[in-house]
Amino acid sequence: MALNKIIRSTISPDLSKLTDFAAWFHQDFRVLHGSFDEGVNEFLSGLSDSKRAAFKLELLEFVEINEQTNSNSLKKKWQKMGAQYTPSELCSSSKLRQIDESI
Repeated sequence: MALNKIIRSTISPDLSKLTDFAAWFHQDFRVLHGSFDEGVNEFLSGLSDSKRAAFKLELLEFVEINEQTNSNSLKKKWQKMGAQYTPSELCSSSKLRQIDESI
């Protein structure tokens, strides 16, 4: 878990929360997290209430803009934002909407 602390500490406070979320999916994501949901929950638990609210709005906007985007195009968008690992859940608008609704 020490690597997660290092990664979290290198995420810039100037970046959007959505970009921070993309960066959370680094090359060692699967090594450090038992599942996609576990990793997402850990990311969310590290956000203050105000940052969580900002992330929720950004994620909802991203989902709405990309509702009809295919998974391969979503994967490319996440990679442009800094994701090094793009599990299928990250490239599913319905899964992203579920995350947003759970926040």
